[in-house]
Amino acid sequence: MRKNNTAIIFGSLFFSCSVMAANG
Repeated sequence: MRKNNTAIIFGSLFFSCSVMAANG
């Protein structure tokens, strides 16, 4: 469960960074 949670957090951060880069 912890590993999955970490993967989700990392994915969310990566996605946020990608969106921010695309937006601005």
